[in-house]
Amino acid sequence: MSTTDGTLTLSSNEEFKVQSDLTWATAVYMKMRPEDAAFAEDIKCALLAIVQRQTIQQTAADIDKLMEISHGVALARGWYKNADGTPKPERNVGEQLLLMVSEIIEGFEGWRKNLPDDKLPHYPMITVELADLLHRLFDFAGYHKLQLGRAFIEKAIYNAMREDHSLTHRASEHGKKA
Repeated sequence: MSTTDGTLTLSSNEEFKVQSDLTWATAVYMKMRPEDAAFAEDIKCALLAIVQRQTIQQTAADIDKLMEISHGVALARGWYKNADGTPKPERNVGEQLLLMVSEIIEGFEGWRKNLPDDKLPHYPMITVELADLLHRLFDFAGYHKLQLGRAFIEKAIYNAMREDHSLTHRASEHGKKA
């Protein structure tokens, strides 16, 4: 993937390279918010900090570490065993995905009723249910050995450059709606 002027590329070995110092960050920012040209200088510095190679690799590694932790806890707590302690031959993917959906539904119910969480009452229920969602998501990704960290970063960069995510396109007759 690259910008139209070739300033950002993702090589085949998935290394992220920013090939110019300010051009890419400015181009992305101006594409997202062309009406704020006066702030471009400040924003491009902030964007550069985000897209630098070390930051990107660390963020991907942090996500991968969260996957490792969540999956490790699930293994240790017996979620990959039957009730009698025997190993499950394989986790049911549909069940795992629907358990993620159930966390969203529980969170929505807490949001709708403005409830505190019943186990961690110092947090709103929506916060704790979304944390549960992350645990289930990271466990799922760890179990299936998904490259979630790198995919997350790559998708964030891709989305930042998508024309169909711009305000202009979204305002059009066939534009995406939020």
